Amino acid sequence: MQNSKFWKLRQTWIKIKRKLGKMSADPLQPTDYTFTPGVQEFVARIAGQKIRFFQAPATQAPVVSIISSCFQEYQYIETTYRSIINQTLQNFEWIIVDDGSSHPETKALLSSLPQRTAKIRVISQTAHRGVAASYNTAIAQAKGKHLCFVNFGDILDPTYLEKCVLFLETHPQVPIVNSYSIVFQAQEHWWHSHLSQPTSLFRQNGVMSHPLYRKTDFDQLGGFDETLHGFADWERCLKVLAQHQSGWTIPEYLDCYRATDETTPAIAHNPTTDIQKTIETIHDRYQTVLKLPATIALEPQPLNLDALNARLNLENQLERFNSGKHILLFCDALDNSDVAKWNCDLILWLEQCGYDVAIVTTSASDHSCQEFFYRATPDIFHLPNLFDQAHWLAFTRYILVSRQINGLLIAGSEIAYAFLPLLRIKFPKVALIDYSHAHPATEQSDRAVNLSCQFTEDLDCQIVPSQRSAKAYKSLNATAHTKIQVCYTQAQVEATLANVIRSRQTAVLANPSVEAETEALLLILESLQHIVICS
Repeated sequence: MQNSKFWKLRQTWIKIKRKLGKMSADPLQPTDYTFTPGVQEFVARIAGQKIRFFQAPATQAPVVSIISSCFQEYQYIETTYRSIINQTLQNFEWIIVDDGSSHPETKALLSSLPQRTAKIRVISQTAHRGVAASYNTAIAQAKGKHLCFVNFGDILDPTYLEKCVLFLETHPQVPIVNSYSIVFQAQEHWWHSHLSQPTSLFRQNGVMSHPLYRKTDFDQLGGFDETLHGFADWERCLKVLAQHQSGWTIPEYLDCYRATDETTPAIAHNPTTDIQKTIETIHDRYQTVLKLPATIALEPQPLNLDALNARLNLENQLERFNSGKHILLFCDALDNSDVAKWNCDLILWLEQCGYDVAIVTTSASDHSCQEFFYRATPDIFHLPNLFDQAHWLAFTRYILVSRQINGLLIAGSEIAYAFLPLLRIKFPKVALIDYSHAHPATEQSDRAVNLSCQFTEDLDCQIVPSQRSAKAYKSLNATAHTKIQVCYTQAQVEATLANVIRSRQTAVLANPSVEAETEALLLILESLQHIVICS
């Protein structure tokens, strides 16, 4: 049977499905590997993202140098290429080292990549020297402030680089960061090993993720050990932790690691003697890691006016199309609540109407329904996963500029109301809109109505779902009737958004006083301190 034409065609089809991340193995072939429900679907969602952030021109001073080594992996080049060019952080360079490949299709694909974008450089080595040597060759030519090492075949969430860079920029004491990983193909599982748990990392015999390093810290410890037989990434992570430096893992699955016998030798059926010796060498070298605390916590950053006045040291203004259709949604969580369901319906509708949407959440949550929002946009940021409260305002300012936001929509996030007075001063052409879809019947909805009415002056519009809700707003604030719009359908909400955004574009720029800005900052400080106390 295996020599039949049907079987050969079937095997070709399975290879294609595996390249796309939609199949891990042939279900008709015997295997000792285990598979985990949900992994294939999760990887397919990330791999299937349409290209929406790519900007071809290169910059003279890239923020991140992405480094890859390629040896004959022609079947995975396009998959990883799509993942890299679709990052929400577009200020990067990608240095690819051709590590002595002889396969003609590999060489042809690699030579075509710099023609697609000037961000990509290919360095060719005549002899095969291994991953560590290839990485060191590329590091010597890297211009980026940060380094990220990516294997061909692996897939990154569009926000991976941006979130890692934002974390390092706001945590100067941390030299290395990664995220949770999804391991797929030869094995399937959710990999949530944490860089803040050094003893656990020591015992796992490998690292299935793509850490991002601050280059100044990286250079102090030197590059990769070229004498080892594999495990370059794992050894380099342990080198950082052995120096009593802190690492961190963003608690989100943003990194898809393709496990094969070649890329992950520790999971091979019969590990070679060389592999076993390498593991023993690394264990002997970094025994001091076992003396570190099981978990290393980060010190919370001070919350004061100086911190609120700070700016993020990152320029990342994306090219945007669909003028007037760039929305930032501030919400509480992407969970199974009625509020989240209303928000999801709206985001899906706006995406169909041609809007670019970014989402910010402000409550700690497992965001169990994120996959439904992800269908409309991968541009999702959970602030508690990335920052101390001291940097929430700085990030809000950053993303308003980066995404060229036309309208900020508050839908369930109470802290976002406290930002309104300052945002009105600093971003006079951004429409500020309250989107309420709850009738004033519960304590939570009543509190949201009270907050909205408290900041009516700073809002351009208060969208409510019924006349009953409109009456509740008017009873709390006599001036609210000038801002209220009753919308029964998502189409009516979108039409209201479009009108409010157009009106705001003609706004006259004010010259606010220093006192007004200070008062706005004090309000934010008080609100954020209340969050800290309550948590």
